[in-house]
Amino acid sequence: MADRFAAPVVTVITGASGWLGRALVDRLLADGSRQRLRLLAHTAAEAQQLDTLDPVGGRIEVVIGDIGKPDTAARLLHGVGHDVDIVHTAGIIHPTTTRQFFDVNTNGTRNIAEAALDHGVRRLV
Repeated sequence: MADRFAAPVVTVITGASGWLGRALVDRLLADGSRQRLRLLAHTAAEAQQLDTLDPVGGRIEVVIGDIGKPDTAARLLHGVGHDVDIVHTAGIIHPTTTRQFFDVNTNGTRNIAEAALDHGVRRLV
């Protein structure tokens, strides 16, 4: 059994292009023990910005999708194995509709939690 405080093989970050997610990505890239980051971006433009954070390449993989849709969470975790930590930072604080708030914050969190259980990830924060 792996040390529960050791860095996982893969760290998944939802909302990676938001203010909290981006700060976390920067911090984890500075940590040499982080082997691989899989990041969720909402748009292709956000994905491009995230890709530039790892100029050497090889440590970042970006998945584009909508956290409010269950298939996005499943794609995000596809093939990552079990030695995975997920840091769920995706959320919306200035929605244009109540429905948008519910889809991102409630359904998005449910989707990532269910996918984490289905994939047997080590930790969800």
